[in-house]
Formats: sequence, structure tokens, C-alpha cells
Amino acid sequence: MFRLAFVFLMVCHLTSSYAQKNSSATVTRINLLPDDTVRLLAPGVISTPLNERDLAIRPDGREIMYTLNTMDNSRRAIVMVGLDKDKIVSRSIAPFSGIYADIEPFYAPDGQRLYFSSSRPVSEKDSTEDYNIWYVDRIKDAWSSVAHPLSDKINTEADEYYPSVASNGNLYFTAAYKGGIGREDIYVSILTNGQYTEPTVLNTNVNTANYEFNAFVSPSEDVLVFTSYGRQDDMGGGDLYICTKDPSGHWKKAHHLEGGINSSKIDYCPFIDFSKSAFYFTSNRTEVPAGALDLQAMETLAGSTLNGMGNIYVVHLKALGLTGK
Repeated sequence: MFRLAFVFLMVCHLTSSYAQKNSSATVTRINLLPDDTVRLLAPGVISTPLNERDLAIRPDGREIMYTLNTMDNSRRAIVMVGLDKDKIVSRSIAPFSGIYADIEPFYAPDGQRLYFSSSRPVSEKDSTEDYNIWYVDRIKDAWSSVAHPLSDKINTEADEYYPSVASNGNLYFTAAYKGGIGREDIYVSILTNGQYTEPTVLNTNVNTANYEFNAFVSPSEDVLVFTSYGRQDDMGGGDLYICTKDPSGHWKKAHHLEGGINSSKIDYCPFIDFSKSAFYFTSNRTEVPAGALDLQAMETLAGSTLNGMGNIYVVHLKALGLTGK
């Protein structure tokens, strides 16, 4: 009953907020296009004083999904937003989400399948509460409410996070397997004859003895953007890095992203929409005024969008040294 009550309250909150924004003749619009400098994405609509992360855009541009967390991450759900060009036409918890902790949506390149990470049990006998990678399919013109786990080649008793799939079906994800390179690593599983192979850890041009996680792979599998924590050039809570492939098809050494993308807080959950020449990411950066705060100022800060909770940002691909495709 608690779960159902929570889901009901979360849906009511989102629905109420949306209704308030649309109570007049003004239509709520969202600008997904990037600027040359980093900016907050849709403040008050997508990026709010709540805790948002993990933006994904359906390839046809008619839908976005992102994760909404409670402050302590004890409850997590995937929010689905329907779009008509730049106009928001619907917003709700995704039909497959809202009971378990669901995070990190990623659309397959054809837009007909959605991958995500979830704490839901993979079977009736599964008593662990680890995260595994799941998927749902579009049936006719709607997402199924029934999710399916990937095979046990991928899902183990350890956690598997942040699925990202290239056009050829190869799957990149995060895990902390024994025998890896660092404390958390990025792995790839090759899709062969419709089945995923045993995952392999990416080499030390990507992974280090520290933490590497939340990797986005481009559809052509030649760009990888991810977060690392603990490197010498890390600015604080974990920074975004990029690497590309050399002519022989091997990943080159990753380098730190500049241009205001990284901050002293965690910067993570990368996503690229090449059709928009846009790079999206999540950051917990804040704007805290200097000096002492009185009660009113403290309450204003705590209730503001830049209060230290997760928000989603966007910048032009030029900031990554890339161009649209």
C-alpha cells in the first residue's frame, strides 16, 4: 500500500505541477536546442528544485524520459514527457515504472525499445535488491507496461547500471565486477546472432583504478562519454570525460571535458542528440551566495532549482570538439 500511495502522490505532484503551468492559455514549451555555453535545461519544467537526472530523447524527437529521485534516492521513477515539436503534450510516470527503483532510460537507435536499470527482482526466487538492466518494447504506439530483464550474461548478483546501445546492438554499461580494473568500470557486451556475449571490461584508455561509470556510446560506436571520479584532473565530485576511436577501431585515451561542462560537484549521466548537435548531462552544481544567510535567504536557496539536487544541462557539441551527424 505504501508503494501505491507513493506512486499516486508522485503522479499527483507531476500532474498538479503540469496543470498549474498550463492553467492559462499559455502552452508549456521546452527548448531542447543547445547554446554555445552550458545552460540549465527547461528550468521550472524539467530542471526543478526536485532531483532530476538521466535525460534521454527518443530518436524521432517526440518523447523524452528522465529519472526523478527522492532526495535520499530511496524512491526513483522514470518520467515520460510527450512532445509535439517543442510543446509538451503529456507528462506522467512511464507505464512500466513507479513501483521499483527505476533509473537511467536509454532508447534503442530505432526508438522501439527502451533500456533502463532497475532494482526489481529478475525472478520470483530473486531476493536480492541489486540493479539489473531491463527493457520494454513499444506495442503499436505505446510503451508496454511489462519489462523484461536482459540475460544472465549481463545481469548478475552485482549491480549493472546505465545501459547505452549502439546501432549495431552492442551494449555498454557500468558494473563493479570482480577482476575489473577499478572500483567501478565500463563494460561492453557484443550482440552476436541476437544474443549478448560475455561482457568485457574496456581497457585502461577508458577505465582506471578509480571509478568510471555512466557511459554514453554514439550510435556509430565511435564516441564514448562517461564520468570518472578520483583522477588527478577531477574538479570535485566526479567529472565527464570523452574518448574516440583510432583508425584501427580502438578507444583512444580519454580526456577531460572543458568549456564549463565540469564543476566542483558531480557531473554525470551524459547523452548526445547528434541531430540537434546537443550534449545533455546531469549536474548537482549549486549557486550559493557568499556570506551569512538569514532565514528567508536560506529558505529561498533550499527551494531554488540550484539547491544542490540534480538538474539537467545542455550545451552545443562544439564544446566536446564534435559536430552533429
